[in-house]
Amino acid sequence: MALNKTTLINQATPDAYISELQTSNPKLYQAIKNIGDVLKTVINLSPLTGIAPVAKYSNVFTAIALTPFSVVHYLGTVDVIVSFYDDLGNILIPTSLVITNNNVVTAAFALAQAGRVVIVG
Repeated sequence: MALNKTTLINQATPDAYISELQTSNPKLYQAIKNIGDVLKTVINLSPLTGIAPVAKYSNVFTAIALTPFSVVHYLGTVDVIVSFYDDLGNILIPTSLVITNNNVVTAAFALAQAGRVVIVG
């Protein structure tokens, strides 16, 4: 068999493999076709609704032991994930973390800490 554009396309297309079933096993062919139709419907998610783009804020911070400090991120939402890292990239866990409002989080550490804060929302 000579390799041409049509042959390559047919070999790369799953329907080309199952099209032979149309005559040899019509029930199996119809079942596979139905699954494909359902998958096309499930996977076709356009237009997407209710999905907002994700924004990120990051900056350095210095915290005094047991003293709350605020981070202003201007992401405009209380639905945020806040992470603190030391200068080596280790995760720091605050003793308290409050999402103060749409643009501010307030944190405190048991010991003095310095590093980077990353807020995603």
